[in-house]
Amino acid sequence: MDTTGGNFQSDRAAVNQVVDVIAATGHGLITFPRGLNTAHQRAEREGIPTGLIFRNIDEKGESAAVIGRALDRAAFRARQGEPVILVGSTRPETLAAVETWAAENADGQVLLAPVSATLMAGR
Repeated sequence: MDTTGGNFQSDRAAVNQVVDVIAATGHGLITFPRGLNTAHQRAEREGIPTGLIFRNIDEKGESAAVIGRALDRAAFRARQGEPVILVGSTRPETLAAVETWAAENADGQVLLAPVSATLMAGR
């Protein structure tokens, strides 16, 4: 996983090295959408499971209400049939917000799942 959304994808040598390694080891690649999404595109061409991160839900210490709205937006997109990947920390506030949101939105239309399920859905 591209952890920062920083300059990884603009470094062609790094992209090539990472994609070659994950192709050989059977891993997938998750990146933040940046520019032309070079790493994502190269991994897809190689047949590697890939995913683009929709949003980091708490990168700036967002409140539970803001996290809930981000989850609502992601659920709306997921209901349109597109797998959605969210990133968040294990801050107690974040975990509580996700738990509350999941309990209030248990309609069966959107499921919280490990990222590996999202990557495998695209295969």
